[in-house]
Amino acid sequence: MTTVFDTVVDSAGTPLVGVNVLIELVPGGTAASLDKSISFTRSMVTDAAGQWVADLIPNVSISPGTSYRVTYSIEGHENKIWLLFTVPSSGSNLWVGDMQSSGTYPSSVLYPGATIFPGG
Repeated sequence: MTTVFDTVVDSAGTPLVGVNVLIELVPGGTAASLDKSISFTRSMVTDAAGQWVADLIPNVSISPGTSYRVTYSIEGHENKIWLLFTVPSSGSNLWVGDMQSSGTYPSSVLYPGATIFPGG
């Protein structure tokens, strides 16, 4: 297992508490695979520091090829922010931002007035 984390902050750098976080394993690693999930999900909420932490299996240990998708949302708001990342086989306390696939944010506006920056 590899420990990964992220910190969710708003545009002013203030940690966002209680953001829903859903981690799923998805086939491949492209936007085309985003409507599919392999039978792994983990959900949590950000803590008082806007942070979440999870122990995940490195992607090289999973067959066929996969990526993890993390989705951020707030109860009562439709917008969701997601990104794809790949967990390496070694290390601990790895920041999701260092593992993310490029260009995977569809939007950073979680709800009107709240632009968030995962990996802040």
